[in-house]
Amino acid sequence: MRDTLTGIGFILLIAALAGGIAYVGDRVGHQVGRKRLTLFGIRPRYTSTIVAIGTGVVIALIVTLGAIFASNEVKTAFFTLRTINDQIAALKAQAAALETKVNDTQIVLPLNQPVSVNVARLPKGSSVDQREKMVRDFYASTVAVVNTSYPQLKPFQPPADVSAQLDLLAQKADVTDNDVLVIAVADRNLFVGDHIHFALDIFSDSLKVKSGDAIATMGITPGPTANVGLAYAQLQQHVAEVLVTQKKMSPLFIGTPRVTRTLPSIDEMQKMLTTGHGTFVMTAFAGADIYPHTALQTGQLPIVVVLSQQP
Repeated sequence: MRDTLTGIGFILLIAALAGGIAYVGDRVGHQVGRKRLTLFGIRPRYTSTIVAIGTGVVIALIVTLGAIFASNEVKTAFFTLRTINDQIAALKAQAAALETKVNDTQIVLPLNQPVSVNVARLPKGSSVDQREKMVRDFYASTVAVVNTSYPQLKPFQPPADVSAQLDLLAQKADVTDNDVLVIAVADRNLFVGDHIHFALDIFSDSLKVKSGDAIATMGITPGPTANVGLAYAQLQQHVAEVLVTQKKMSPLFIGTPRVTRTLPSIDEMQKMLTTGHGTFVMTAFAGADIYPHTALQTGQLPIVVVLSQQP
């Protein structure tokens, strides 16, 4: 709507300018005709016509040049509009090709998906030189792994400034208080036939949840249809959400929350939910100290689930 009003405004402005130019030209020509001035020996009647036309041309030229110098949009319209239209057409074609690729081509690695199970650990207190060497070695081994692991993709092509990027990453890693984990992830969605692309991310291997601390809690309404298995599944999902949103833990290190112990037993829980009254609370506690590396070792996070009745 705003663009439409702007366009109408420009049309009215151009019409007003055209009318003004025509009026001024006519008046100038009229004055020349009254004074019977001649130009290059031409008869006064024709001289007045030429002067009127010339006046209109000069005014139009002055207005146009003023608009060009005063507005980048006008300058663009006069001198680079075709280039911009060509760029728009190229971008539309590129967007259409990408849409076709997304819809019709199989994705091999989604964005932020680890490209390898390998993880580098930069030890707490390690020097910059040590970290740089570890990062470079990890990068080289990752390139070798991905080039043989994904035959659907074209081989990885390191950027020209890869050494500087790796050194900067190693220098950025804060190993003052904790180890730092380095993992390689896809830095874009990779489809069949794409060149392999990945980036290195670093994460402090700090304690996220102490053993025995509560992670997540959910209320359960008892009844004949209550199902402890469904409640388990919902609680496990809630654990993952809490670790990401509240404990600031990367989803890459969540793994699968695994119930290592229940209080009471599963059968007793089901009985409590089926026959009980009021509101029950199911709580997930950390079954061990939880660090980012915890799920890397086993793919799982140990949790203890306790069911209790609210007073």
